[in-house]
Amino acid sequence: GGMAASAQEPKAPEEDQWRWYREWNVVVYLFMTTLLLCMWSCSLGGTFDAYLFELAQSKGLPNPNFFVGRVETVRGSVGLALALPLGWLADKVSRRRLLQGGSA
Repeated sequence: GGMAASAQEPKAPEEDQWRWYREWNVVVYLFMTTLLLCMWSCSLGGTFDAYLFELAQSKGLPNPNFFVGRVETVRGSVGLALALPLGWLADKVSRRRLLQGGSA
């Protein structure tokens, strides 16, 4: 008796009012991902290595590959040195504070 009276009928699915917003966010996300990957390729990827090689050659360095290797070694070492502290920070600080700090 009482159990059946308290049970509610499932509601008919209403039109999702935020659907357009989510679809727009997907479009923006894909655009930004493409843009950032292109920027990464020019700044830190193979394109940057080729630029360093050409720069070393134009400066007359005896071994341009050694110059490129040194720059990449420094970049990798900095990334390795920052991985643990930044990972710890990501675990200890709230996501909201990290996003606020990253946007500053």
